[in-house]
Amino acid sequence: MAAVVKVLLCGKRPVETKRRLVAAIAGAVADTLALPSAEVTIIVSELERENWAKGGTLATDSAAGAAVRQDVEAFFRKPVGPASRSSLPAKERPRKAAAKSRRRQ
Repeated sequence: MAAVVKVLLCGKRPVETKRRLVAAIAGAVADTLALPSAEVTIIVSELERENWAKGGTLATDSAAGAAVRQDVEAFFRKPVGPASRSSLPAKERPRKAAAKSRRRQ
């Protein structure tokens, strides 16, 4: 059984960056699905900003372009360090299960 992964990138990336990307994706998919990495096909599509639109306006157009650019880049941005986690709500401590009482015999 083979796997096919499609990756959409906003803007052009250097070939070396795409090599690292597809190697990492192939390894992760192969490990997760217990496949040889040769069975993983990856399709990389690079979309220029002129091919993105929001609200009927192309990203390359002035005011809307900045908003679309920020939306797309924020969507793919990886959180960095503990500062980005501080905005998340704190997790409550799990409560201990009640102790079981011994049955009287």
